Amino acid sequence: MYGLAIFFSPEAPEVPGILAKIAKTLAERGVPIYHIIGSGLPLVGEYYILLFADFGDVDPREIASLVSNIEHVAGVEVIEPIAPGIVIDNVTEELALGGERAIVMGKALYKGVFADLREELGLSAGAIFYHIGLRAGRDVYSAHEKMLKGRNVNVFIEIMENVWKATGFGMLEVLEIDRARGYARVRIYNNFECEMFKGSGKPQGHFTRGIIEGWLEKCMGYELRSEEVKCIAKGDPYCEMEFWKAKR
Repeated sequence: MYGLAIFFSPEAPEVPGILAKIAKTLAERGVPIYHIIGSGLPLVGEYYILLFADFGDVDPREIASLVSNIEHVAGVEVIEPIAPGIVIDNVTEELALGGERAIVMGKALYKGVFADLREELGLSAGAIFYHIGLRAGRDVYSAHEKMLKGRNVNVFIEIMENVWKATGFGMLEVLEIDRARGYARVRIYNNFECEMFKGSGKPQGHFTRGIIEGWLEKCMGYELRSEEVKCIAKGDPYCEMEFWKAKR
C-alpha cells in the first residue's frame, strides 16, 4: 500500500478527463485504487489529489513517472507506508472546511475532551460545554451567513444538516422551525457526544444542544431556551431537542 500525491497545473480543474487518464494508467498495470481525496484548495498555486492504492509487485515510482507525463500533471510524490498497510497523508499542511482551518479528532481524543473532563469537573461540566457550544453555534451561523449571502433560510438549514453529517457529529434533521411562534425542534441520530454516555439514564448532549441553540438564535433573530427531550444516553433511539423563544 502506497500513496501518490499528484499535483496539477492551475489550468487542470477546467480540463475534463485528467482523472480518467490517471485511473487508466494504474488499471493497465493492475493497480487497484482504494481511495482518492481531492485537496479542494490550491497548495502553493497548484491543486492536488491524494491517491491510495495497492501496488503489489509494481514499483510505485514507475507509476509516478508515468502519471507525471500526463498533460496538466505538474508533479507526483510517492507517499511511503509508515508500516505495512499504514499510509498517512504527509502532504497536506492544513485541513479546511468552508475556507477556514479545520481539525479531525478521533474518539480517543474527543473522549478525553468531553467524557474525561466531565468526570473531573462533575455536573458543572455540562453547563460549561453548553455555553461553549452556544458561542460556537453563533459563530458557525455567522460563517454560513458570510458564505451564503442573500440565501433563504431553507438553504442555511440544508447546509447545517449536511455539514453536521460531513464532520462526523451525527445525522442532524431540523424537524420544525417557526420564527413567528418562536419554536424549533431538531433530531440527531448517532450523536457523537451522547454516544459516549449511553446507559447514564439522562440527556447528555450539552455541547451539541448549545451549538444548535446558538445557530438557531442567529437564524431566528432572538434569544432561545432549550431542552433535550430525548437522548440515546438514556435509551431513546435518537436525540431530540426543543427550542423556544426566551421570555423577557
